[in-house]
Amino acid sequence: MAEKEALEELRTTTRTCPLIDNHAPNILLPTEVPKHPFEAITSEATGNALKHTFTSLPHLRAASQMRELYECESDADWTTTLQKRQEWLETRPHELLKKCR
Repeated sequence: MAEKEALEELRTTTRTCPLIDNHAPNILLPTEVPKHPFEAITSEATGNALKHTFTSLPHLRAASQMRELYECESDADWTTTLQKRQEWLETRPHELLKKCR
């Protein structure tokens, strides 16, 4: 009986515990480049391996979402998106925080 109760407790915990994404803070905080480049939001890769991130599906999806978040043109490249991000962080941080709630 104890095993069944433990299993049910585990199920309850996994269904109700909020998830914490270790990549998300980069969206709202300045990036410590090169230690934590912004591309790391979509990959566990580091160093030279990050250059492959730009063609991954998680990165392509995140890039689209970042363009929307930072109000870029839909065809903006990554460099432009990063520039808009920096602009938001410097000039509109409170508005950005509200958008991300």
